[in-house]
Amino acid sequence: MSLTYTLLGFMNYTGTEMPGFWEH
Repeated sequence: MSLTYTLLGFMNYTGTEMPGFWEH
């Protein structure tokens, strides 16, 4: 359970940190 929450949190943090990277 904790693993899933951590994974989602990590992905969300990464996407929020460099949104420009995903945009391009």
